Amino acid sequence: MPAKDRGPVRGLARDVVDARRGIGEYYMFMVVLLVVLLIVPGTSTKVIADIVVVVLLLVVIVEAWLVGTKVKRLAAQRFPTESTRGVVWYAATRGIQLRRMRIPKPRVDRGDKV
Repeated sequence: MPAKDRGPVRGLARDVVDARRGIGEYYMFMVVLLVVLLIVPGTSTKVIADIVVVVLLLVVIVEAWLVGTKVKRLAAQRFPTESTRGVVWYAATRGIQLRRMRIPKPRVDRGDKV
């Protein structure tokens, strides 16, 4: 396993992210749909698509922050001697990846208790 994925804190982060279904992993699909809407002629669809892209991006950022802080809090409780440095970013970036594309592969199923 690569150095960036080693350790119990990173394992916990992976398990927490992989056990939930998040908006971030579907973000790219939604962006493709919105790009198609931007190509369609008509000013109103472009304005709506622009607003939806910004709102969707804000939702993904808030979701990533909430999941990251949850992981950091759990890691501090379960592994008090381990460093939690960088775990918020690690959880956030894993959360926006498609589940099938995540490396290392998920160890838990969606909905599992972590």
